[in-house]
Amino acid sequence: MDKRKGRTLVRKRTEAVYTEQESLETLFKMFLDYKVSQGLRERTIQDHKKHHRYFAKWLSDQYPALKPSELTPQIVQAYISFMKVDKVQFQGHPFSPSKNQEEPKVGLSPSTINIRLRSLKCFLKYLYDHGHVQKNPLAGIKLLRVDEDEIGAFSEQQVAKLLKVVDKKTYAGYRDLALMTLLLDTGLRISEALSLTIEMFDPTARLLTLPGRVTKTRKLRQLPLSPETTKLLKQLVQENKHLFYPDTPEHIFLTAFGDPLKPTIFSRRLRQYGNKAGISSSRVSPHTFRHTFAKFYILNGGDPFTLQVILGHSSMDMVRKYVQMYSEDVKIQHSKFSPLKRLPR
Repeated sequence: MDKRKGRTLVRKRTEAVYTEQESLETLFKMFLDYKVSQGLRERTIQDHKKHHRYFAKWLSDQYPALKPSELTPQIVQAYISFMKVDKVQFQGHPFSPSKNQEEPKVGLSPSTINIRLRSLKCFLKYLYDHGHVQKNPLAGIKLLRVDEDEIGAFSEQQVAKLLKVVDKKTYAGYRDLALMTLLLDTGLRISEALSLTIEMFDPTARLLTLPGRVTKTRKLRQLPLSPETTKLLKQLVQENKHLFYPDTPEHIFLTAFGDPLKPTIFSRRLRQYGNKAGISSSRVSPHTFRHTFAKFYILNGGDPFTLQVILGHSSMDMVRKYVQMYSEDVKIQHSKFSPLKRLPR
């Protein structure tokens, strides 16, 4: 007798196989484990953690009983609106400038919101691709448009003021001067600059060689140095060997205790220098030095293709923004210094 007779035959599969019992934090840990297995750098992992904390905190405040499978585009849009209109800037940050302000600023910049959205987009895509949610609530949501003038840079006068307020008689002051000069001379990312070791620095050839393990694009990059920057770095390396003997520090930029300098420490010191120099019209941060290098490279007649190589950009998109932004400055420079200005009429 056929045992299958009268029983229902299943021919179709469900659209997705997923479970609802995992919490958002459990799923996020699974996401991190997956990203670690893909070889993501520690800094990228830490950025994912930081951006997830922002979203998870807002979600628990607004929708405390919400399950991950219940996330919708409307909820994500509400989070974007919160960041754009209501989020207090630097809230919970240990070096928050709002502590000294009677009314803290609210509303994050479009570029900051986009950074957090990219991280959230990556997480939600993982949930969808691995069957934890039936729909990706961020699939149809675009990043915010960012105005070109949000890319800030220092003026020549501001750079001079910053370098002038540094106390070169102290170890930390001299180190900061060398680091700021390096950033201005090369346009290095702060993470790349603070990853520099003695073996990457060739004072004779006046050259830095950055292996793929420290660059954002994972590609080796070589950067020429000016005589002034070379002299400062050479002196700093010699002082490090003398001050921290018998230890032999590998990194070039160290704290007063001989540990590798962290971006957060240098960023805080930069803000202090900016306040001391009376600079308020530009954001005083390590990345502003990178923009400043690109600005003056273009204004001084440098070609964009070489600039792309020096900055280590994987595409011309960002370099194209620099060129477009400073094209008006180039016109002004041209009107002042064109050879035709000196020809007899």
